[in-house]
Amino acid sequence: MTRISAIRCLNEGPVPNERPSPSSETVQLTGTRLVDPNKRRPLAPKSDLQPERGSYRVEEIFGVNVAVLKRQSALSLILERLQRGWPTSIAFANANLLMHARHDRDLRNSLNKMLILNDGVGVDIASWWIHGSPFPENLNGSDFTPELLARLPLGTRVFLYGAQRSVVEVAAKVLEARFPIVVAGWRDGFTQGPTSVACDINEAKAEVVLVALGNPFQEKWIAEFGPIVTAPVLIAVGAYLDFAASQVSRAPFWIRKIRLEWVYRLSREPRRLWKRYTIGVMGFLGALFIEWWRNVINKHPQIHLE
Repeated sequence: MTRISAIRCLNEGPVPNERPSPSSETVQLTGTRLVDPNKRRPLAPKSDLQPERGSYRVEEIFGVNVAVLKRQSALSLILERLQRGWPTSIAFANANLLMHARHDRDLRNSLNKMLILNDGVGVDIASWWIHGSPFPENLNGSDFTPELLARLPLGTRVFLYGAQRSVVEVAAKVLEARFPIVVAGWRDGFTQGPTSVACDINEAKAEVVLVALGNPFQEKWIAEFGPIVTAPVLIAVGAYLDFAASQVSRAPFWIRKIRLEWVYRLSREPRRLWKRYTIGVMGFLGALFIEWWRNVINKHPQIHLE
């Protein structure tokens, strides 16, 4: 990933769609939203503030370290890090993201600096096939994200980035009415440059950022701009804003319970999702077989392919 070596965001007044922040005695970035590295830097970059990630087991799938956590443990870990102000980037590893990471070393390296949670039946199959057991629970982002929002401290400032303008605007109102949060601001994923969005997030004094650009774009944005965003927690949420705004319907609970939501989504959006859920799934299973066979060869070096 390309690191930002120098950036300065001029103070152009209040950010559109931004809620005023409460008074605070924390250090202010006088006259700028972000500070030129050649000048005074009142806030250290996130990489300088990163503490120990915490104690949890991971399983490597296609070079990505996926956390082995139950739902309550994952929620408690994130809430504790938010309370302490520890920088935490979160992504959900589904089969699609793992396939992107398998072919992209920079993406793999970026993901391995984040808290990666398992998402979907495909990742469970991979864990069982490679490591001998599935993950303890399915922590898909569309269910996990609202659970996290419901447990945030009252008044937590949340910024929404991504989706269509009409979607994120409605999602902002819905989330603020449903959860104990303040939507500090929002930006759609199409009308503004990513650097400007990072500036807006800092201007809004957000504490949590939901990034809904689709994978792998949302994970790449977090990896590139996370070091200059002052919000402690950044979460790659995929289609969650579309679900929250009721622009895309979720599968009935019983379908989700048997882990077939992907079939429901394919039936609702065949043109957009057919390639991902047909060719993509076959590619994932093929890659999984290759990974499994490599493990067999490594454990039994006397086996040779003709």
